[in-house]
Amino acid sequence: MVSCLGIVFMIATFSISSAQLSTVNACLKEAKAIPGNSLNGRTLAGIVGYGWDDLQSVVTKPVFLEEFKSCQSEPTGAFLLPDNVIATPVLQTSLDRMEEYYETFKDYKQTITNTFTASTGGGYGLFQASGSFSIKHQTSKETFAKYKSSLLHTKLVYRSFNLYRDPVSALDPGFIDRIKQISNAVSGNFTYQAKYLAEMVVKDFGTH
Repeated sequence: MVSCLGIVFMIATFSISSAQLSTVNACLKEAKAIPGNSLNGRTLAGIVGYGWDDLQSVVTKPVFLEEFKSCQSEPTGAFLLPDNVIATPVLQTSLDRMEEYYETFKDYKQTITNTFTASTGGGYGLFQASGSFSIKHQTSKETFAKYKSSLLHTKLVYRSFNLYRDPVSALDPGFIDRIKQISNAVSGNFTYQAKYLAEMVVKDFGTH
């Protein structure tokens, strides 16, 4: 009889733990089994689907329901995307022309060596700088060997993402409940109460 109670208790505990597991954590748990997975808990949550108060220029409460049941990520694979949201990366190629155009690898090596020497400082900085320098040195040398020309240092950086939400996706339960309160007040002919509730919705969920 005791063992049966123990089994029931374990099942109940497991059920509670599963129910408390957020959709974000559930996705991350599944992603651990995917080879080359780069998700580390970062999400693009709280950006689209929220209200906006144009008078105060602040983000307000969520209007759309934000969940991660689809376990989708943006194109780089580093961030989780909420359901019904599409992300397109905004790429910007920036050319660092300030003293980073080198005719020969010797010129480049001398400049990087000077930077390396200046960055050692003191304490344990040497070990960190040494590792960084050797990687940069090797990569740069390979670049010169491959192209056999002058080196123009370039960077391709993901500056931001454009996020788009499906306008027919589910609304947040809190927002729906507030709208129902207004509807009930109007149905009961409580005009002033309906007006007050509507003004509170604008206050809490924004003008947009």
